[in-house]
Parts: sequence; structure tokens; C-alpha cells
Amino acid sequence: MKITDYVSNVQTFKKTELSQLITVLQVSASDLLGNLERMHANKIDLSTPIAQWAITKSIVTGLNNNGFRGISFEKAVESALATVVDLTAALEKLISKDKDSIWDGKLINLRQANILMSIEQIDQWLKYTTLVYNVLISLSNKANQHVDNTANKLDLRFLNQTLEYYKGTLLWLLKGSRAIIADLNAIAEVEVTEGSMSVMEGSGMRTTLASQELGVHNFNPKYWWKLNRMKSHVAEIEQIRLNNEHFAMKISQAVNLKNGTNDADLDERIEDYQDRILKGTVRIAEIDNMYRSANG
Repeated sequence: MKITDYVSNVQTFKKTELSQLITVLQVSASDLLGNLERMHANKIDLSTPIAQWAITKSIVTGLNNNGFRGISFEKAVESALATVVDLTAALEKLISKDKDSIWDGKLINLRQANILMSIEQIDQWLKYTTLVYNVLISLSNKANQHVDNTANKLDLRFLNQTLEYYKGTLLWLLKGSRAIIADLNAIAEVEVTEGSMSVMEGSGMRTTLASQELGVHNFNPKYWWKLNRMKSHVAEIEQIRLNNEHFAMKISQAVNLKNGTNDADLDERIEDYQDRILKGTVRIAEIDNMYRSANG
């Protein structure tokens, strides 16, 4: 998808809606960081499943091949999460200063379009990271468990199909929030047209924050749909909350296993959350399918 096509799919929405979404993403990142700190404080070791699972092995290889050799998966993720917390705060300040209270694809400029794409990157990365940790701790808690039994099929498909996108976003976040905001501020506030983009690209000017391997074609303006946007928004927020709470429960389960104790009520609640997460995943997929059907 070219950036002109991306912008043409953006529908009208209020700037306040954008601010609310950024707040949700910031809280999600902070909650996940808190869960990881709690896991480390209780000396829960995930190094074995990280070294054995194809997904995390691929992520580590990507780090090693791009200047981050020797940095563990967990250290890289925690550094990227800290960037998300700072970056969302910076994006909120940037948006609050924007003169437009209503954003629309027919009117937004190139910098605004890149803000939207940055938020999409953060959203996908947070969802992916939370799912990865849920799988890892499940593998750690139950010996000899197959990956296919740690999450529902839709979430596992999401992990497999968007792995390269995730790896690109992780490298982007490891640049740090200051560098990302500096790059964003360097993008011109010009109208997004075929002509203006052609001139800028011909002059070697940057039109997107996305790295070459990531590419704007990966982006889909899902938060800016006119149809079902609020339904999708609400469903995604609920899913983020459920996944973080589910992960926190699994940490408690890991602590119990380490201490040689058992909590049947906790095990039952974990199973209940797995069912709720599956229903939420299916619901979001249904909303997405309705959008695609309505828009050809």
C-alpha cells in the first residue's frame, strides 16, 4: 500500500479519540513492564523456551544480524517497552499541539499520516509481545507442552504471519523515543498527493518513518475506519487488558510451581481467561471481516 492509498482510506475522527488510544497503549506497555519486573523479582526463568521456540529464535537472530548481538530477547523487549512508554507520551504532546481537532484522510498532512502509522506499529508490537510472553510462560509452566496448545489458533496464526513485521518494529523501537520523534519532526507537513510524494522521493526526502524492509504496504488504517471503528477500538482495548491480566495470572502460577504449591482456583481462572481471550479474538476477526466485506 502506497502512502497515498493509506491516506485515502483514513476516515474522519476526532483528535480526542486518538489521544484516548495513545493512553491505552501507554498503560498497556506500563502494565506489561510491571508484569516482567514481577516475573524477574520472583526469578521466573524463561531462557529455555526462548532458546527453543522458533518465533523467539528468529527474533534473536534478527537482533544479532542488525547490530544487537549479545542483547537477549528479554533485554531487547524491555528496552523497547520503555521506548513505547516514552514515545506514547511524546506522541500525546505532539498531537495536543496539533491545530486540527478533526482528522480526515482528505485533509491530513504527511506528518499526521506518519503519526497514525506509528501508532499502528506500537499497537501491533504490544499485542504481539504480550502473546509471545503468554506462550513462553505457558511452555515454562507445563513441561513438554506443544506450542499449539499454548494459545488459540487465531493468535498463533497472527504470531506466525506478522513475525517479520514485529522484528522490524522491534528494531525501530530500539532506536529510542528521542530519535523516533526527531525523525517524525523532520517529516514535512505537506499535502499527501501522488505529485508531492513523487517530488519528495525524487529529491531523496523521507516520506515515511517505516524502514525499507517494513514498508508502508504493511500498514492498514484499521483504527481510522469509518465503519465499525468504535466497535473495533473497544474490542482491542478489552483484548489488551485481558492478555495482560492473563499473563499476570500465569506469573502467579509459575511462582506457585516454583514454591511447590497449587492453587486450583487460579488454574480455573486461567482457563476461563483463555476462553474469554479466544472469544475476543474471534469477535475482532468478525469486525475486521465486516470491514473488508463492506469495502471490497
